[in-house]
Amino acid sequence: MRKNLLLIGKSGVLGSKFLEKKKELKGYNVIALSFTELDLRDELKIIYFFNHHDIDVIVNCAAITDIATCETKKGYQVAQEVNNYAVEKLVKHAKATAKFIQISCDQVYKGYSHVVTEDEETWPLNSYGYTKEQADNFLTLNNKENSIVIRTQWLYSENSVSTFGRLKEGLMSGQELSVFCDKVGSPTYAGDLVDAIFTILMGEFKPGIYHYTNEGVCTFYDFTYEIAKFFKMEDRVKAIRSIDNDIAKIMPDICVLTKEKIKKEYSLKIPYWRESFERIFRSSL
Repeated sequence: MRKNLLLIGKSGVLGSKFLEKKKELKGYNVIALSFTELDLRDELKIIYFFNHHDIDVIVNCAAITDIATCETKKGYQVAQEVNNYAVEKLVKHAKATAKFIQISCDQVYKGYSHVVTEDEETWPLNSYGYTKEQADNFLTLNNKENSIVIRTQWLYSENSVSTFGRLKEGLMSGQELSVFCDKVGSPTYAGDLVDAIFTILMGEFKPGIYHYTNEGVCTFYDFTYEIAKFFKMEDRVKAIRSIDNDIAKIMPDICVLTKEKIKKEYSLKIPYWRESFERIFRSSL
C-alpha cells in the first residue's frame, strides 16, 4: 500500500527539487504544499488539513532562512512561528504514528576548528539558527522515535531563488560581487540531498540527527569564483573579509559537518561538491 507523504515548502530550493524528482520516489503519494496553501502560522488550518488527510510522513522543507531578516523584531517573530512553533503544531495534530523529516542547518552551531559531529553542542550565533535549534530540540525530546533531523549547509540548485541562482543572475547582469573569503563550509546540491531523503524514505526509518552536505570544503569566495569562471567573469568577483559585515559576524567562520553517520546508516555515497556543481552548472547553461 502506498503511503501518503506531506511535503511542506514546495516552492523553496529543496522542495522544488523534491517535486522535480518525485517520480523516483517509489511507494508514496506526494501531497506538496506551499506557504500560501498551508499557512504554518495558522493552527486551525493545520488542524483542518490533518482532519481531511491521512498523512504517514511529513517532510518539512519550509523555513524563514534569511539571517538579516531574522535579526529584525518582526522577522524574528515570523521565523519563530514558521521555523519553530509550526513544527510543534504539525507533530501535535498529525497522527501519532506519522514520521517526520525535518530539514535543519549548520547555523545551529557556533563554528569549530574541528569537524563537527551530530553530538556536538549547539550554540547558535544568530536568531535564524536559534529558531532552527529550538525545533530540532523539540523533535528529539518530544517525538524522538518518529523524527529524523537533517542538518545541511550552503544549499543550492538551479532554481533562481537559491544562492546559485542569485549569484549567476548577478554576474550576468554585470554586477561586481563582493563575497566572503573567510567563511568555510561545504556547498550542498539540493538534488543530492533529495536523493539522500529518498533513500531514507524507501529504506528503514532510523530516527536521530544526521548531517548531509556534499563532500569537500571551500570558502564562499571559492564557490562564487567557480560560477564566475564558467562565464569568464572572474574579474567581477571580489574577496572581502566578514569582519567588515555586521551580519557575517554572527555566522560561523568555519563549520564543516561530518557525514559519517548518514553514510554508515544508509550506505550513501556522497558526491564531492565540485562534481555536483560542475554537472548541474553545465546542464543549466
